[in-house]
Amino acid sequence: MAAWVCVRLAFSLVDHELHASRRTAVQTKKTCAFCGVPSRLTEEHIFGDWLRKLGYNGEGLREIGDPPIVQRGGPFTKKVKIVCASCNNGWMSRLEQDTKPLLIRLFRSHGRSIPLETDAQLTLARWAFKTAVVCAYSDKSQLELIPKEHRREFYENDEPPRHVGVRMGMSTVPPLDPSKGEHVAAYSLTPIEGTPITDDSTINFSLYRITICLLNVVFCILGHMETIPMKEQIDNKFRSITMPIWPPQRPTMWWPPVGAWRLLVDVPVDTWGLGQVAKVPVRTVRREGLVSPHLPVRGECIFRG
Repeated sequence: MAAWVCVRLAFSLVDHELHASRRTAVQTKKTCAFCGVPSRLTEEHIFGDWLRKLGYNGEGLREIGDPPIVQRGGPFTKKVKIVCASCNNGWMSRLEQDTKPLLIRLFRSHGRSIPLETDAQLTLARWAFKTAVVCAYSDKSQLELIPKEHRREFYENDEPPRHVGVRMGMSTVPPLDPSKGEHVAAYSLTPIEGTPITDDSTINFSLYRITICLLNVVFCILGHMETIPMKEQIDNKFRSITMPIWPPQRPTMWWPPVGAWRLLVDVPVDTWGLGQVAKVPVRTVRREGLVSPHLPVRGECIFRG
């Protein structure tokens, strides 16, 4: 009887070790969203935790997608587990610290024009692309919205990918909504199918567009994977309310642009496209009572009570 118990215990220990090793193997198969190294992943805030220390704390709510899924909690507490500890505690932490004083300066501009030199433009463009990746990972159906190749190129070169453009604008802060609170942030994820027309052929390809609004600052990120030459074509209205910060065009850019990006104004998605794109169909919905009358199906609005 004692021998049977020992054998049984031995098999139980072996079985436990096998299950533990399998669990470990499954965990290590997950790769970091940026460097791609298999690792035990850590959590990253969608928007930096330092925003809470500016006074944007307390209770809040998030409206996600359409129909909206409502989540309650602090406005800047949401995290996603997508990065390795080396990236999270290394270059990502340094990038957040470098961007923090720039964003605070823009938050507190109070109508003044703020000069952004080349280094500041690059820092803000890097932060915008990094945050766009994190936002995309917050929606499981959009995990591959930003291609792996773009994420690796960003990590390796320490700058946004060459097939990505970043523009920057300003948003007027919407009035307080008594039922929801103060609108402090939003982002939208928009996959786009484009048809570039060349001299001898027509090809279908995919683009992605991510718009991030944080208090009064707006970033628009547009990327594609195609290697064929393309020319940026920008609607005059969109040009007046945004300015390019990547690829860099001028040593000094003045923020805000001539016009303010107003989320209540319907700015068509195809006002910033590529010169060879013939059609850019985008699925949008109308929802009353939100900051933007045209909110993409994939996105999130964040309020502070």
